[in-house]
Amino acid sequence: MNISYTIVKRTTMGEISEEFEDYADDWDYKLVTLEEQKQLLFYCGFRHIQASDQTKKYVELLKNNLKDLKSRKEDILKEYKEADLQSICNEWEEKLEHFVAEEQVWGYFTAKKIFC
Repeated sequence: MNISYTIVKRTTMGEISEEFEDYADDWDYKLVTLEEQKQLLFYCGFRHIQASDQTKKYVELLKNNLKDLKSRKEDILKEYKEADLQSICNEWEEKLEHFVAEEQVWGYFTAKKIFC
């Protein structure tokens, strides 16, 4: 079983920015560390749980998607309002800032459900 989650990475001092706290609250994120997510999967009956931080790949994905979106602006505006496009770009840029600041990570999980 493969699962991808976006989760918070606390700094060594356990602090995250107030901006990130507001961002997480605005989106109603319930964020946990990679290790906490592994424990949740274990409690749900999954075993052979592997977790890896795939943040670098996600950052590149976001950057590429933003670049692509902006390059197709004229085509997009034929069907959507500029305010909608700008809103999406702003949201992705804000998300990107939090990943680059290491306040948030993109976790990739594999696990097996044991039914016996």
